[in-house]
Amino acid sequence: MYYSTPLKLRDNPLMKYHGLPNWPPVWTRTKRDSVKTVRGEVGVLNYVHANFRISGKCYLVMDYEGETYVGTLIFESHAFCKQVCELLNHHLKWSIQAIGDLDSSHML
Repeated sequence: MYYSTPLKLRDNPLMKYHGLPNWPPVWTRTKRDSVKTVRGEVGVLNYVHANFRISGKCYLVMDYEGETYVGTLIFESHAFCKQVCELLNHHLKWSIQAIGDLDSSHML
């Protein structure tokens, strides 16, 4: 499949799990005193972790308004999960919105 215009990561047809979009993840605050979640392309990416041999999950850590949040991307394809995590690891300290804007045409 060839795209003449950039295919933003957020719009990539493989950014789904069981037919539902996985970007952006639901962000859950890491403090234990109360549960707080935020939605949307907010914050700055700080850390990415995945184990591609056993899971199609990619864990993200980001900061937003002075607090740290964790989100999970779940993929049906372990290979695509690995590609996304490698892309994300090259864009640490970028805003989540800017990451969603990245061209992912080469990943199809």
